[in-house]
Amino acid sequence: MMGIKKAIDSTLDIPLLEITDKEFKIRCKYELAPYRTSARDNIKACTFYDYAPQVFASIRKTCGVKKDLYSNSLGPDNILGYMFNANFQPLAELISSGKSGSFFYYTSDGKFVLKTISRSEFKFIKRILQSYHKYLTDENRESLISKIYGLHKIIFLRKNTAKMHKKVYFAIMNNVFHTHMKIDKRYDLKGSTQGRETVLKEGEAYDPTIALKDLDFLRTKEKFKIEGDLKRRLLDSIKKDVKFFAKCEIIDYSLLVGIHQRNLH
Repeated sequence: MMGIKKAIDSTLDIPLLEITDKEFKIRCKYELAPYRTSARDNIKACTFYDYAPQVFASIRKTCGVKKDLYSNSLGPDNILGYMFNANFQPLAELISSGKSGSFFYYTSDGKFVLKTISRSEFKFIKRILQSYHKYLTDENRESLISKIYGLHKIIFLRKNTAKMHKKVYFAIMNNVFHTHMKIDKRYDLKGSTQGRETVLKEGEAYDPTIALKDLDFLRTKEKFKIEGDLKRRLLDSIKKDVKFFAKCEIIDYSLLVGIHQRNLH
């Protein structure tokens, strides 16, 4: 079985009532054979690492993500087996338009995103994990912060190459645009106008899968009308999230907005 399947199965069916400090330091290691072997394959062997499994199981429980659903969406036959053979047909791939240059892979059911991250991002997530877990599970369950459900690393051992090892770091996150309704327009809003526009090529039609930015929003003169208790809860969550970012010394964040245009006719 592949690493994610092993990682999911290794967690307790009922997450610990109290997550102790040692749970944040646990690293599980799994030796994996390639999904398929042939004379053309370049992968000899792989080592899969799962970090703080019970911590992330606790986060998934808080967010209502059941173990079976998570396992089925991210099972080895759907994801990792194809990664070993550079076959991403079961996944929808999206190269980040941001500065990180990360790759995003969406599961076939659209519920989760597998995002490759840099080593520095990986280390940063580990450093703030205790605060992140406490914030989501104890302090603000209505938080709009992206939910990280798993943190992993794979080391590939390649055959017949001078550079024998390749490390891939990735996180598994919720897909904030997973909904039964069509998303007709997307915005990535930072509250800044410096370089914040999506430039389309001449004659190119807008692709609703591409997020527009702050200057685009101002140009269209659109407004969001949110009232009553929903407005209060939304603003309360945003204020708490911003305070959490400040505590973790994070300044590069944005609000993702998806718009579904109802047909009123």
